[in-house]
Amino acid sequence: MRRQRGFTLMEIMIAMALTAIVTASVLTIVRTQLMAFQMNDQVVRTQQNTRAGMDLVETIVRRACAGINTGVVQVYTPTVSKPMACLNFVDGAKISATSLTSSSAKLPDALEVIYATGTMTALTTPAPALSSTTPSITVLDASGFAVNDFVILTDANYSNPAMFQISNITGNTISLGVLGTAPTTLPTVQAYQKDVQNGTPVFKAATYSFFVVPDDKTTIYGGMLMIDSNGVVSTNHTSYGASNVQPAVDGVIDFQIAVGNDSLGDGKITDWVGDTWGESLAATPWNSSTLSTMPQYRQVRISLLLNTLDKYAGTPLTTWTTNAFEDRPATSYPPITTGGFNPRYRSVRMTVAPRAWNLSE
Repeated sequence: MRRQRGFTLMEIMIAMALTAIVTASVLTIVRTQLMAFQMNDQVVRTQQNTRAGMDLVETIVRRACAGINTGVVQVYTPTVSKPMACLNFVDGAKISATSLTSSSAKLPDALEVIYATGTMTALTTPAPALSSTTPSITVLDASGFAVNDFVILTDANYSNPAMFQISNITGNTISLGVLGTAPTTLPTVQAYQKDVQNGTPVFKAATYSFFVVPDDKTTIYGGMLMIDSNGVVSTNHTSYGASNVQPAVDGVIDFQIAVGNDSLGDGKITDWVGDTWGESLAATPWNSSTLSTMPQYRQVRISLLLNTLDKYAGTPLTTWTTNAFEDRPATSYPPITTGGFNPRYRSVRMTVAPRAWNLSE
C-alpha cells in the first residue's frame, strides 16, 4: 500500500494567508458598498426632507395675505396690539420667547405669515361694541369657529382689516379677546364704528412663524426648522416641542428669505429685499391716505439648505460659491471638511407668489 501524505505546515500557512487575503478583499468591497449605500441613502433622505420642508413652507406662503388686500392688518389680541404686515421676514433671526428680531450674526432668516383660511361667515348687525374692552360681534353662522381661533374682520370698504382672537362663543355671538385698555384710540376700530355693515365678511384666520433653532447642542431641537402655529402673537417661540412649536425638518444649515417688492404698483418686481445682508421689509404705515404707497409684496424667494446626518470621507457632493445662497457668503457656513470627512449638503430654492385676495375688486 502507498503511504498517505497530508499537507505540510508550510502549505497550510500559505493556504491560510491566501484565504485571509481573499476574505479581506471581499470584506473591503462589501464595506465600501455598504458605506456607499448608506451615504446615498442619507443623501436621498436629506433631499426628500428638504423638499418636504419646502412644500410645507410653500403651502403657507401661497396663502399669505389672503383676505388682507392692503398687506397690513391691525392685530388686537391679549398679547399684541399693533399694525403688522401680513407677510414679514426677519434677516438673521435671533429667537426669543415673544419675538423674532434681526441680529448682526450671520444666522438663518425667519418668516411670519398672516392669512384668512377660507372659512367665513358674515355680520348680521353692525358692531359698535368693538370700541369696548370686551368687544363682540353677531354673525350669521358661528359653527365654523372655536374659542382661541383667530378671526379677520374688515370695514365696509375692505381697506382696514383687523385680526382678533376669540375668547368665547355663545350661539352666533363671538366675543373677541383684546388687551385690557379700550382700543378706541386705534383708527381701525373707529372705522368699524362707522363703516361696518350687515353682511361684512368675518374670516377665520391663521398665523404662522418659521425659524431655525440654533445648532448649539443645548437642545435636541438644534438645527431644526420649527413652525409656531401662534405666529405673530406667540408668547413662547422657544417652548420647543410644545403643541404650538413643532419641528418641520431636521438637519437645517440655512433658511433664507428674499421678498420681491412692486414699489411702483404696476405688477412688476422692482427690487428684492433680503438678498443682501441686513435688509428688512420697510415699515408699513397705518393710514388709509398712504395705502397707495405701501410696499406690494408680489413674490417670495425661499431657500432651504440641509446636510446629511453623518459625515463621509471624500470630496463633498456640493461645494460653495461666493454669495450662492442669498446673502450668505461661503465663509459663513460650517467648514466643508473636518478631519477628512464631509457632510453632504442638499438645497431647494423656489419662488412663490402670495395669494392675496383683493376683496375690493
